[in-house]
Amino acid sequence: MGIEVDSRVLKMDKVPKALVIYKLKGLKKMVVEKSTNKILGVQIIGHLTAEIIQEAVLAIKFGLKVEDILDTIHVYPTMVEAIKLVAVSFVKDISKLSCCAE
Repeated sequence: MGIEVDSRVLKMDKVPKALVIYKLKGLKKMVVEKSTNKILGVQIIGHLTAEIIQEAVLAIKFGLKVEDILDTIHVYPTMVEAIKLVAVSFVKDISKLSCCAE
């Protein structure tokens, strides 16, 4: 299709809620258009994926960008926060964040 993409993968051990409830198996992957940061796809494997994917569905349907996810308030700690964390990984090193700090 001629679209240049970028992607990030977030392992569940980087999601505070997953740590709290001991559900560390799985990952979240976000694929964006490189030139615009428009979210093209999200794949989720792990605990509560049916509940987490809803935000990604809306992001894709409405053509949201990584920045739109970053500007959205995400309740802490929740599993859906993983969507925000994978978006943050496009602009920051997640492993250097302390807990929920951006």
